Amino acid sequence: MFTHILRTFAAAALLVGFATAVTLADTLAKSYHYDTALTALYGSSSPYSGTLDLRIDADGIVNGYYHPEDPASFVQVTGGRDGNRIWLDIGQKGEIHVSGTIANGTITGQAVYSDDQSGLYTFKATPSKTPGT
Repeated sequence: MFTHILRTFAAAALLVGFATAVTLADTLAKSYHYDTALTALYGSSSPYSGTLDLRIDADGIVNGYYHPEDPASFVQVTGGRDGNRIWLDIGQKGEIHVSGTIANGTITGQAVYSDDQSGLYTFKATPSKTPGT
């Protein structure tokens, strides 16, 4: 009987500890909302615009969604951050890869389409006053 109570108590303590760790990790993650511009280095100077909702956790793991000009659509974003350096893979297969830096809240860098290595773009994401979703 005592052994059963002790095991039950240990299991409950383990679950409480796990739930606390998950809650702590969630509070350390920050959410960001950006207005974006993707401009071809060669060709048209008109940028492709959209918005970007990112969540960056304390370990630098990046997750979120990119919303092209059509607000009803969205594309998954994954990536990582190390200090002021950031990389993003936009699309389920990382169709667009962004490498850049963050300074004063703004992300700037270069982007390339995975199926078109000659298609180089500049990427800029500026903090938006609109709250993220």
